[in-house]
Amino acid sequence: MIHIGSTLYGKVDHVPGLFHVATDFLTINLIPVIPRGSYLVLETPDTEPIAVPLRWKSVLFALVRFILALAALISSLVVGIEFFEKRVPLGDGWPLLAALTVGLVLLFLCFRWTYSFTRAHPLKALEWARIANIPPEVVAQYFVADPRVDQLLEELNHG
Repeated sequence: MIHIGSTLYGKVDHVPGLFHVATDFLTINLIPVIPRGSYLVLETPDTEPIAVPLRWKSVLFALVRFILALAALISSLVVGIEFFEKRVPLGDGWPLLAALTVGLVLLFLCFRWTYSFTRAHPLKALEWARIANIPPEVVAQYFVADPRVDQLLEELNHG
């Protein structure tokens, strides 16, 4: 059965508690196929996403995350087929199993690592806030509360 639909993928420019940007993809069985447009998604209940120009950063991250997830799925299937079908004797297959396990862990870490790049740059966050009619002071509080900003300010005051 083939399911054709639409899903938001590629979460980027995230300001926790306020908003993020994601891209609407035409999907086939939840696989992102064609980007159709990006949206500013407000993280408040009962608010509609706001259409914005296509954000290629969002498209790229959606595709990278999909490829990493697909690679992890294929690796898991290879492990299952090789070991559960007993094509590789367990005595001889431990190096392969170890390599595939390390590979799966690395794929998972890479997938998680992509989310460290989702945080909005302060100027971009202010631009999105303007579009969403969010006062700049609200966005500024997010960046001032960042412990890295506090650490930098402390270093500047003592140096």
